[in-house]
Amino acid sequence: TLLGTLDYGPVRIATGTIGPAGGDAVYGSGGPSTVVNLGAVTGGGADGIVLDAGGTVTNGNSTDTGASITGNAAGVAVYGGPATVTNYGDIAATGQFVSSSDFSIPAGVLLTDGGTVTNAASGVMSGFRYGVDVTAGAATIFNAGVLTGGINGAVLRGGGEVVNGSPGAGSTIDGGVTVFGAPGTVFNYGSITGGE
Repeated sequence: TLLGTLDYGPVRIATGTIGPAGGDAVYGSGGPSTVVNLGAVTGGGADGIVLDAGGTVTNGNSTDTGASITGNAAGVAVYGGPATVTNYGDIAATGQFVSSSDFSIPAGVLLTDGGTVTNAASGVMSGFRYGVDVTAGAATIFNAGVLTGGINGAVLRGGGEVVNGSPGAGSTIDGGVTVFGAPGTVFNYGSITGGE
């Protein structure tokens, strides 16, 4: 059951709630989609927001840090093209399971074709396995808030760059950082604690 559907276009979720439902709460298809959430998006049995051809997801803003996106397998999942995800609130995968066929979930943010993830100082991205998981393609993660996962706070399977914090500002990646598949760089100005 879809509660919101995009067909290659933008959607803006103002104050209020979408979900829960039996599947994804918001689904974008047909081309890169744009979602701006200022409320609460809750996926039922699957994901909070799914974009199947790349695109952009913004959760909250600098003056609205109460926005949330929650899913069982992923809070935000972007397939089929590069993604830009910016978070000022909370993005979470709440499922506590291990899939034998898909080792990339549960993840707060799941990208399959690289992109950029920015987590503001007010932001939290979390998942039972990963806070952020990029399964292919180079990615850049800027974290000024909290990334947390049972295995890794952030994993880049196609290389890229992770910047945790900035000089004089606190930030946390709980579960550590893993980068493989291509060259990668980690700049740490905050706290990174190990995972599995």
